[in-house]
Amino acid sequence: MSNQEQGFKIQPHPAKDNIAPSFPGSDAEGTAGLGGAPNLAHLHKAQDPTQAKGPHVPKDEIAMKLEQPKSREELQGLAKSLNE
Repeated sequence: MSNQEQGFKIQPHPAKDNIAPSFPGSDAEGTAGLGGAPNLAHLHKAQDPTQAKGPHVPKDEIAMKLEQPKSREELQGLAKSLNE
């Protein structure tokens, strides 16, 4: 065994550099994937609260076809039977 101290050097990751893309029309930061796919930046912009839509109210004919919600007792009985 030698008395020399072991030395290490930190190397940068080969894919991480600060060199800007050299091909024309590249917007690598603004696009996802390989650069051709659209990004979802429009979802991150502040949205105007006055343009919000109200709750969805179904038409009467659709509302009549919906089943009535179960009561608290029915739900508790169903949960009890499932847990047995």
